Order: sequence, then C-alpha cells, then structure tokens
Amino acid sequence: MGEAPGQRGEAVFVPEYPDHASEVAERYASWGFRSGIEVYDKKAHENPFKHGDAYFDRAAIHFAYLVHLVTMGASPEKQFETVYKAVFRAVCKSNQMPYTRVEHIAVSLDLGADALTPEQNARAIIGAVDAFSRVCGYAIVKEVIICVDNAEAMDAVEKVLAEDSYRGFGTQEGQAPFDPDKWIVEDEGCSFCNFDD
Repeated sequence: MGEAPGQRGEAVFVPEYPDHASEVAERYASWGFRSGIEVYDKKAHENPFKHGDAYFDRAAIHFAYLVHLVTMGASPEKQFETVYKAVFRAVCKSNQMPYTRVEHIAVSLDLGADALTPEQNARAIIGAVDAFSRVCGYAIVKEVIICVDNAEAMDAVEKVLAEDSYRGFGTQEGQAPFDPDKWIVEDEGCSFCNFDD
C-alpha cells in the first residue's frame, strides 16, 4: 500500500487511451520511459488500439518494462471486460515473448476503470492473473504486485482473495455480460503460447 508500481516490478502496467498516451503514463517519463511513451503515443495516433489491448514497450530501462494497458475511456458497462482482457494479455506477453520475460509485475488497482468499484477492479485483475496461471502450462511470472493507495482499496483486494471471488464471478453489477473462459478459447485460442511477435 502506498507504493508506486514502478518501485516493485520488472514490468509496470499503466493504463492508456486507445488513441493517445495517458497522464498516468506520462508520470513515468522522468523514470527513463519517455521514448517508450512517445512510441506508444505515435502508434496510437496513427492506428488507435482497441480497448483491452496490451502493448509491451520493448525499451527496457533499468531492467524494467512499461506495459501499456488500453483500459481508459471504455464505456462504463464494458470496463470490467476491458480490464480483464488487458491484464490477461499483458501477463501472457510478460511470460511468453522472448524479449519480455519477467518474473515480477507491478500494477495499480486503478486502471482507469472509474465505473468499477475497488472490489470489481480487484476481481478483474486477480481473475485475469488466475486465468493465465490455469491456462498456461508453465509460468515465468512468479509475482503480481497490486499497488493501492488507500485502506478501502486494500480491503477490497484482501476480500476478493479471501473469498476466491475472482473465479466464476459471472456478470458484474452494471457490466455487460462477459464470459472470460469463452473469450480465452474463442478470441485468444492458443495465441498466448505463441512466441512470435
């Protein structure tokens, strides 16, 4: 609690808009990630990303990567699905790509999904990590650190973990129906096991 994500992980997940870099990402410019943020911003302006995408910045700084999760600006009823998809894709890339393998990931509980409660945010993030660990035959990723900035958020994370409510959660209140297992099979197939770019 109270730690910036970049202080703990080899890969730091930051929320982004589909068509430009976010203010959150800009905070990491002074940490040596300016060039990667500019590359993301340029790519996003030229060809906007889709909500739920994850873009891995290849330029490692001090043995850390900035991973851009396209979660900001999603419609309120699609935010749970968006966060889940982006985290799942980012953890897969962190584990599988030859140039992006990392053991420790840091992510803020707030990924720009302002329509979600802290508990829903925690359920989406932890559920995506859990799904990855169940689907993938092995994992280089050993730790995902969720960084929070207040006691309410910490309570939400602990509740989700204690109740195992990150599995089989079904539809979230205020959110469009989303079946993660179906999405992984139909949309992703075995691409998470693919070492190609």
